[in-house]
Amino acid sequence: MLCAILVADGVFSSGFTLLHDTLSVAEVLRHTHDPAVPEIRVMVVGEQPIVRTGSGLAIPTTARLDDLAAADVVVVPALGALDESGMVDALDRPGTSRMASALADLDRSSGLVAAACTGTFVLAEAGLLSGRRATTSWWLNSLFARRYPDTELDADRMVVKDRDVLTAGAAFAHI
Repeated sequence: MLCAILVADGVFSSGFTLLHDTLSVAEVLRHTHDPAVPEIRVMVVGEQPIVRTGSGLAIPTTARLDDLAAADVVVVPALGALDESGMVDALDRPGTSRMASALADLDRSSGLVAAACTGTFVLAEAGLLSGRRATTSWWLNSLFARRYPDTELDADRMVVKDRDVLTAGAAFAHI
Protein backbone atom coordinates (compact mmCIF):
# COMPACT_ATOMS: atom_id res chain seq x y z
CA MET A 1 0.00 0.00 0.00
CA LEU A 2 1.51 3.32 -1.07
CA CYS A 3 0.66 6.14 1.33
CA ALA A 4 1.29 9.74 0.30
CA ILE A 5 1.64 12.49 2.88
CA LEU A 6 0.93 15.73 1.03
CA VAL A 7 2.85 18.72 2.42
CA ALA A 8 3.34 22.41 1.66
CA ASP A 9 5.23 25.16 3.42
CA GLY A 10 3.67 26.03 6.75
CA VAL A 11 2.45 22.53 7.66
CA PHE A 12 2.42 21.80 11.42
CA SER A 13 5.59 19.87 12.29
CA SER A 14 3.75 17.53 14.65
CA GLY A 15 0.98 16.90 12.13
CA PHE A 16 3.51 15.69 9.58
CA THR A 17 5.91 13.84 11.88
CA LEU A 18 3.17 12.02 13.78
CA LEU A 19 1.64 10.72 10.55
CA HIS A 20 5.01 9.73 9.14
CA ASP A 21 6.05 7.97 12.36
CA THR A 22 2.70 6.16 12.66
CA LEU A 23 2.86 4.82 9.10
CA SER A 24 6.54 3.86 9.42
CA VAL A 25 5.99 2.03 12.71
CA ALA A 26 2.91 0.29 11.27
CA GLU A 27 5.10 -1.10 8.49
CA VAL A 28 7.63 -2.48 11.00
CA LEU A 29 4.92 -3.97 13.24
CA ARG A 30 2.91 -5.50 10.41
CA HIS A 31 5.63 -8.15 9.97
CA THR A 32 5.07 -9.53 13.48
CA HIS A 33 1.35 -8.86 13.84
CA ASP A 34 -0.13 -9.64 10.45
CA PRO A 35 2.25 -10.25 7.52
CA ALA A 36 -0.79 -10.66 5.26
CA VAL A 37 -1.32 -6.90 5.43
CA PRO A 38 0.21 -5.34 2.30
CA GLU A 39 3.55 -3.58 2.64
CA ILE A 40 3.14 0.03 3.76
CA ARG A 41 5.31 2.42 1.77
CA VAL A 42 5.36 6.14 2.51
CA MET A 43 6.11 8.94 0.10
CA VAL A 44 6.27 12.58 1.09
CA VAL A 45 4.70 14.64 -1.69
CA GLY A 46 5.39 18.31 -2.25
CA GLU A 47 6.05 20.69 -5.08
CA GLN A 48 9.60 21.49 -3.99
CA PRO A 49 12.52 19.31 -2.82
CA ILE A 50 12.37 20.75 0.72
CA VAL A 51 9.22 21.93 2.47
CA ARG A 52 9.46 23.99 5.65
CA THR A 53 7.02 23.56 8.49
CA GLY A 54 5.60 26.58 10.28
CA SER A 55 8.29 26.17 12.94
CA GLY A 56 11.09 25.83 10.39
CA LEU A 57 11.62 22.06 10.30
CA ALA A 58 12.93 21.02 6.87
CA ILE A 59 11.01 18.12 5.31
CA PRO A 60 12.62 16.51 2.28
CA THR A 61 10.02 15.42 -0.23
CA THR A 62 10.36 12.13 -2.09
CA ALA A 63 7.71 12.71 -4.76
CA ARG A 64 5.99 15.54 -6.64
CA LEU A 65 2.33 16.44 -7.02
CA ASP A 66 2.19 14.56 -10.33
CA ASP A 67 3.03 11.36 -8.41
CA LEU A 68 -0.14 11.47 -6.27
CA ALA A 69 -2.06 9.30 -8.73
CA ALA A 70 0.13 6.32 -7.80
CA ALA A 71 -0.88 6.47 -4.11
CA ASP A 72 -3.44 4.15 -2.56
CA VAL A 73 -3.91 6.55 0.35
CA VAL A 74 -3.36 10.33 0.34
CA VAL A 75 -3.20 12.16 3.67
CA VAL A 76 -3.11 15.93 4.20
CA PRO A 77 -1.73 16.85 7.64
CA ALA A 78 -2.66 20.05 9.46
CA LEU A 79 -1.75 23.38 7.95
CA GLY A 80 -0.15 25.81 10.38
CA ALA A 81 -3.17 27.98 11.19
CA LEU A 82 -4.34 28.97 14.63
CA ASP A 83 -7.32 31.19 13.85
CA GLU A 84 -9.71 32.08 11.04
CA SER A 85 -7.50 34.71 9.40
CA GLY A 86 -4.49 32.40 9.61
CA MET A 87 -6.53 29.65 7.98
CA VAL A 88 -7.63 31.90 5.12
CA ASP A 89 -4.01 33.02 4.66
CA ALA A 90 -2.84 29.39 4.59
CA LEU A 91 -5.44 28.52 1.95
CA ASP A 92 -4.38 31.51 -0.15
CA ARG A 93 -0.74 30.39 -0.30
CA PRO A 94 0.21 29.25 -3.82
CA GLY A 95 1.53 25.91 -2.53
CA THR A 96 -1.73 25.12 -0.75
CA SER A 97 -3.76 26.08 -3.81
CA ARG A 98 -1.66 23.76 -5.97
CA MET A 99 -2.14 20.94 -3.44
CA ALA A 100 -5.92 21.40 -3.65
CA SER A 101 -5.76 21.40 -7.46
CA ALA A 102 -3.71 18.20 -7.46
CA LEU A 103 -6.26 16.56 -5.16
CA ALA A 104 -9.14 17.73 -7.34
CA ASP A 105 -7.46 16.15 -10.37
CA LEU A 106 -7.11 12.71 -8.77
CA ASP A 107 -9.01 9.80 -10.26
CA ARG A 108 -11.41 9.05 -7.42
CA SER A 109 -12.31 5.55 -8.58
CA SER A 110 -10.09 3.93 -5.95
CA GLY A 111 -8.06 4.75 -2.89
CA LEU A 112 -8.63 6.71 0.27
CA VAL A 113 -8.12 10.43 0.82
CA ALA A 114 -7.76 11.70 4.38
CA ALA A 115 -7.00 14.91 6.20
CA ALA A 116 -6.39 15.87 9.78
CA CYS A 117 -7.20 19.07 11.64
CA THR A 118 -6.86 22.11 9.37
CA GLY A 119 -5.85 19.85 6.47
CA THR A 120 -9.56 19.15 6.05
CA PHE A 121 -9.89 22.61 4.53
CA VAL A 122 -7.60 21.52 1.67
CA LEU A 123 -9.93 18.60 0.89
CA ALA A 124 -12.88 20.98 0.92
CA GLU A 125 -11.04 23.45 -1.34
CA ALA A 126 -10.44 20.56 -3.76
CA GLY A 127 -14.17 19.83 -3.82
CA LEU A 128 -13.69 16.39 -2.26
CA LEU A 129 -16.04 17.11 0.65
CA SER A 130 -18.90 18.51 -1.41
CA GLY A 131 -22.08 16.60 -0.56
CA ARG A 132 -20.31 14.60 2.16
CA ARG A 133 -20.05 14.51 5.94
CA ALA A 134 -16.80 15.74 7.48
CA THR A 135 -15.27 17.08 10.67
CA THR A 136 -12.51 19.60 11.27
CA SER A 137 -10.70 21.53 13.98
CA TRP A 138 -13.17 22.60 16.65
CA TRP A 139 -11.92 26.18 16.75
CA LEU A 140 -12.52 26.61 13.01
CA ASN A 141 -15.99 25.02 12.76
CA SER A 142 -17.67 28.37 12.03
CA LEU A 143 -15.28 29.25 9.20
CA PHE A 144 -15.58 25.76 7.74
CA ALA A 145 -19.39 25.86 7.81
CA ARG A 146 -19.49 29.31 6.18
CA ARG A 147 -16.88 28.51 3.55
CA TYR A 148 -18.19 25.04 2.59
CA PRO A 149 -21.99 25.07 3.04
CA ASP A 150 -22.33 22.02 0.77
CA THR A 151 -20.44 19.87 3.30
CA GLU A 152 -22.33 18.41 6.26
CA LEU A 153 -20.09 19.38 9.18
CA ASP A 154 -20.25 16.85 12.02
CA ALA A 155 -18.41 18.88 14.66
CA ASP A 156 -19.23 16.44 17.45
CA ARG A 157 -17.14 13.63 15.98
CA MET A 158 -13.36 13.28 16.15
CA VAL A 159 -13.24 11.16 12.99
CA VAL A 160 -15.74 11.00 10.13
CA LYS A 161 -15.56 8.56 7.23
CA ASP A 162 -17.78 9.21 4.24
CA ARG A 163 -17.15 6.52 1.64
CA ASP A 164 -13.54 7.00 0.48
CA VAL A 165 -12.83 10.24 2.37
CA LEU A 166 -11.74 10.36 6.00
CA THR A 167 -11.52 13.55 8.06
CA ALA A 168 -10.22 14.01 11.59
CA GLY A 169 -10.56 16.88 14.02
CA ALA A 170 -7.86 18.73 15.90
CA ALA A 171 -4.92 17.86 18.09
CA PHE A 172 -4.01 14.32 17.12
CA ALA A 173 -7.52 13.02 16.48
CA HIS A 174 -6.14 11.54 13.27
CA ILE A 175 -4.06 8.99 15.15
